[in-house]
Amino acid sequence: MIYENRFYVTKEMYREYARKVLSRSVYRIGGILDSICILLIIIGLVSGDTTLLCYYAIAFLLITGILIITPRMMLKQLWDYDRRIHMGQRPECTVLFGERISMTEGKCSVEIEYDQVIAIYKMKTCNIVMFTKNNGILYTDEGFDEKRTQFDEYILQACKNVEKIKYL
Repeated sequence: MIYENRFYVTKEMYREYARKVLSRSVYRIGGILDSICILLIIIGLVSGDTTLLCYYAIAFLLITGILIITPRMMLKQLWDYDRRIHMGQRPECTVLFGERISMTEGKCSVEIEYDQVIAIYKMKTCNIVMFTKNNGILYTDEGFDEKRTQFDEYILQACKNVEKIKYL
């Protein structure tokens, strides 16, 4: 069975992809470092060492700033790259789920085997079939024809490395 998905990529899709998928490891590491800084700030307050307190507070603010700015920088890079390869146009994206997964957007195309899929994410604006930690093929629920209700079952059966669809 072949499922065809057609849609236009929006900046909101890229924003959600950058924030919820690409920035996840940055958030984890930053959260751990921020927690350590908070602990050290508390120790500095208790011990009365204002010099160390200031250093840890500055480190906390820098890490928090990085956590805030990282998704925005990733979004800008994604959007700029997308505009460059499509020469400022917004071509329709077509994803075919058949013997393999193939995506065509303008003159760019990618084709992967179902065995390469490591995760499937559902988000508010789009869904993603991930084939590496940071690379995936987007598709939308609205981009399918009437066969949409059977797709989730199909994709889970086809992707042997994926146990369930994760909602982000």
